[in-house]
Parts: sequence; C-alpha cells; structure tokens
Amino acid sequence: MPGRLLAVAVRERTAALVWRNARLLEVELPEAAEFEKIAATVLVRQTMASLQARSLFQALGSNVIPLKGLYLAEHLYPEPGLRDMGDLDVLIPRGEVSRADKILRGLGWHPQEDPSGLLASGGHFRNSLVYQGRGFPVHLHWHLVNASLPLFMYSAKIRLDDLWQASTEIRVAGAAVRAMAPHHLFIALCEHGLKHSYETIIHLVDLALLWPRVYPDLLIGTARAWGLESAVNRGPAAVSSDCRSNGVVKRRLHLLREAAPPPTNRCGRERAARRIAAWTLPFADGPHVHHVHLRHRA
Repeated sequence: MPGRLLAVAVRERTAALVWRNARLLEVELPEAAEFEKIAATVLVRQTMASLQARSLFQALGSNVIPLKGLYLAEHLYPEPGLRDMGDLDVLIPRGEVSRADKILRGLGWHPQEDPSGLLASGGHFRNSLVYQGRGFPVHLHWHLVNASLPLFMYSAKIRLDDLWQASTEIRVAGAAVRAMAPHHLFIALCEHGLKHSYETIIHLVDLALLWPRVYPDLLIGTARAWGLESAVNRGPAAVSSDCRSNGVVKRRLHLLREAAPPPTNRCGRERAARRIAAWTLPFADGPHVHHVHLRHRA
C-alpha cells in the first residue's frame, strides 16, 4: 500500500503515531522518510504552541482550562510530538471574558468580532471567539458547547460551576492552570467528536487514552444530568466494544501481519490503510498497542 498508508495517516492526523509505533516495533514503513518528516514537523509545531501558550497562561492567570490538543499532548500522550493541534483552545469563566479580551489584544491577538454580542446571545450555541495575529490562533471558550446552531436541548443542562469546582491545579506549557476532571473531559471530547462526526481518527485516540482515568459511575451520572448520555455512549463504542466495562482493549499487533497481503479491491485497501493509521500507543512493557475499533468507519 505505498502512498495509501501515508495519505490516510495524514488525513486522520495519526502519521506521527504510526511512525513512532513502527520504530518501536522495528517495522519498516513505506515512505518512511515522509513519515519521519511529518513527525518532526508535529514536534516543532507542538513546541511553538507550548511557548505561545506559556505567555498566554501567565498573562491570563491560573483560572483557565486548556482544552483538547495542548493539554492532551502534554498529559495523555507518552512523549512530545504525537498530538498535532491547529490552535490554542482555552476555557475561562464567562465573567472573565472582557478581561481576557483585553489581555489577548495586549499580547497581539485580535478577535474576529467583538465578544459583547456573543455574550448577549444566551449561551445556547456560539460560546467562543477566535483570536488571530500571533502564531497559533487562540480559541477562547466560556462554555463547553460551541456550535453554529442552537443546542439548547443540552447546553442549558451543563453545570459549569460543577465543572470548575471539580477541576484541579496542574501545569501545562510550564504555567499554572487548571484541568477538567477526567469524566468531564471525556464528555467534552465525546460531544466535540460527535458534533464533528469523528471526522479524524485522532479524536478516537484521545478518548482511548483518557478512558483508563475515568470513573464510569461519575461519567454516566454526569452525562445523564447534562443530557449527553447518547453522545457518551457512542464515544466508547467507537473506541472499543469493551471500553465501557473492561477498559480499552490491549492487544499485541504486528504491523506487517496486518498490512500484508494487501487487499486487491479498493475498499479493502482503504480499510487496511485505515486500520494501520488508527494504531495508537505502545506501552512501556513491550511492543503492545491499543487498537481502535472503528466500527462506524469500517
């Protein structure tokens, strides 16, 4: 499958993961030089994002929660350069938006529109603002729900006070910030992933890595209270059929055995390439990897 594996891994944002796993399993990948180049680029981008985030967090203060890429890359993935990101997602309390807006403008980032109009919208859909102008864009959030259409059927049920109270002190990019409780983060990632139809496999990798830290009872109870039980049920089902009861399935996979012989038809080749591009992270105790079962994408 020369060319196809690389194309799928790039599209699914897992090229750096595939490159790392192949090295640990001592398997030679087709187009290995391209994989290595992409992995190096992801590492450089993550380093740049961390440097920018440090100055941002230090200016905003510790009462912020880094969302998605930046936090996940540093605290879930076992080494730098495995989780790419396109912007800096930050959650702040709604009452801090005006202050944060002034700070961001002072640091050289400028919003696409004035935040006052969005704050007056009622909070059922657009609850964030993108700031451009200095390296990585900053995506400033003041609610977990952010969409172009009203989602009042569950957005009003999300208790942000509980989320902030359950958050813990942590350091990201060398700065003091806060982190969501694992069950809150899992719900947020499920809602975000489902809203985007899990368009890339990296969203499922995030869930697979976070799952071992989640207490199922807290997860189920909170998801039900927030009206997001369906979204949470679909998230673990996409990661693994056993995720809800036994954790993410840990299997020994050999890259060459899975990849060869290559299927002869186009759909079969695509599925095989997608399987390889979905492989996540080997553990320290040997050449084991998590395998993501893409039941909705097979």
